[in-house]
Amino acid sequence: MRGAFRRPWRGFPTICVMVAGAGLVTIGSSFVGDVDGWRKGFFIGLALIGGCVNVAVPPIEQVKRDRAHARVQEDRRRELVKAEKAAADMRTAMINAFGPIAYELGVMWNADKGKRDRYHSSIVKSILEAVAQITKHSDDSQVRASFYRLENGSPRSLQPVQFVGRFPGPRTVFVEDTDKGRHMFDVLYARGAQAKGYDLVENFDISPPEGWDPNGGGPYKTYIAAPVIVGKVPCGMLFVDTLKPGELTLIDATITRFFAMLTGAVLADDKKFREFGKMIPANRSGEEAVQ
Repeated sequence: MRGAFRRPWRGFPTICVMVAGAGLVTIGSSFVGDVDGWRKGFFIGLALIGGCVNVAVPPIEQVKRDRAHARVQEDRRRELVKAEKAAADMRTAMINAFGPIAYELGVMWNADKGKRDRYHSSIVKSILEAVAQITKHSDDSQVRASFYRLENGSPRSLQPVQFVGRFPGPRTVFVEDTDKGRHMFDVLYARGAQAKGYDLVENFDISPPEGWDPNGGGPYKTYIAAPVIVGKVPCGMLFVDTLKPGELTLIDATITRFFAMLTGAVLADDKKFREFGKMIPANRSGEEAVQ
């Protein structure tokens, strides 16, 4: 906005100089025929100065405009190079992250059907490592990626069973009939405002989730939660958190949701989770999760 207000006045000095030059030409040419001697030379010189000003100023202004345009183009080029580098880094990170997962999936599918369950925990850990790796935006970033399993007790709860990244591991248990638990179960079943399929809190101090104590979020300051769905039944949650406010972004949330879907696909082959899905309804009202 500041630039928009300045722009109308940017050419004002140039206009003043051009008007002054035109004035000198007019004055000099008007009086040069009416005087003799040194006065005649003075007015001729005055007209010449005005003419030189009017001739010289436009090219100078054009050079200034060209330089300003070149600076803008250079800034755009640098931004484009930066964006291309970020995209290349993201592609490299995704390839590096998928390598171990693809290998373990191949090993699992080549195993006998009755022996596949032993590989699921290892694959989930590889998925968590991939999420932590991709959402880590700097060397000093302290990302922690966790898998919370839905426990079908009374009340139900989400309990951390695996994590990678920052120590110590998560200790929070999201119990359904508590403020934190109600919010997370809304995310789990994509209810109400949480129907987008993930929950991103960019700065816990400024905008904590509804019903949460702003001082009760633990040491982390930003988090992403994405439901893990087996078939159409929620069975857990992928949870990513860091210590720096604003470090996790919407792109990270989309990536986390994708890996949560991949986790659900892996666990669909797990006998425990298949039986788990048969035992419980999608929620107490019988509605299914939205993936």
